[in-house]
Amino acid sequence: MSDGFVRLAAGLEAARTQLLFDPQTSGGLLFALPAPASDALLRALAAAGEPGWEIGRVVEGAGIDVTR
Repeated sequence: MSDGFVRLAAGLEAARTQLLFDPQTSGGLLFALPAPASDALLRALAAAGEPGWEIGRVVEGAGIDVTR
């Protein structure tokens, strides 16, 4: 299965693929913003009593291969 960005190995268990795309575990919890804005957002979240974490960076690539 492939949408051009994520390629799932043939025979991958349905439960694993559902976890990757479940809106309860990924939708609304993750968003992107320009790197220079990260510190300001984290400070604003902390001031509001809300947790926030920087978890990665977006880089150009050829997609994601899910194999197991």
